[in-house]
Amino acid sequence: VRVVTWNLNGIRAAHRKGLAGFVDRIDADIWLFQETRALPEQMPDDWAPPKGHEVLWHPAQKKGYSGVMTCSRTGLSEVGRGIDTELDEIRDPDGRVLHTKHGDLHCVNMYLPNGSSGPERQTYKERWIEDMLVWSKRFTDSDEPALLCGDLNIAHEEDDIWNPSGNRK
Repeated sequence: VRVVTWNLNGIRAAHRKGLAGFVDRIDADIWLFQETRALPEQMPDDWAPPKGHEVLWHPAQKKGYSGVMTCSRTGLSEVGRGIDTELDEIRDPDGRVLHTKHGDLHCVNMYLPNGSSGPERQTYKERWIEDMLVWSKRFTDSDEPALLCGDLNIAHEEDDIWNPSGNRK
């Protein structure tokens, strides 16, 4: 199974820049997109999901903000949205986690919060990660295969950042 995970930084912008052609060339079975920044009904008329793929969206309630989407040609079923904690605030309004199942394979498509806007947001992010680690224990305790992937908003080294000089203070 070929799985690709990608932070689009806006699916409508990626579409204008040739997303469909790239998706066709890579020919993945499962696509996990983060930071879609759109509701399905906001997509242009000429947009279509990858050929032969089923699609599940989990957009943010706030238009133009975060959101994840999973596309699969291996069949998929939705298992859940969010991580079932108090930080979820009623089923993950920021569209951060979409858990799908593809046969016996679990895929968790994640777009974790960014903590760069200040200490309060960093504390929120750290608490969110702690809760996510507790939630994800269900996969380490299971015999079923699982992929937990996406944009974790954690950069261990400068190679992990699109524009490292822009992040220096």
